[in-house]
Amino acid sequence: MHVRISRGLDIPISGAPEQRIEDANAVGWVALVAMDFVGLQPRLEVDVGDRVRLGQPLLIDKNNPEVMFTSPGCGEIV
Repeated sequence: MHVRISRGLDIPISGAPEQRIEDANAVGWVALVAMDFVGLQPRLEVDVGDRVRLGQPLLIDKNNPEVMFTSPGCGEIV
């Protein structure tokens, strides 16, 4: 698969973004639900109890191995 983008989209937005970071509560749980993706035939790359790192592959589509879902956080698979 090859994707080529020749130009970006020019969206006319006035002003500059605010340069601030807001405090937020710590995240306790993160979920990736394969059933939300119609036609996906998942092949799991991790098991319950495994510890994962941010960006680690969690599942791959059997029909299209180029489609990979990675961990949105780090921790233990429950």
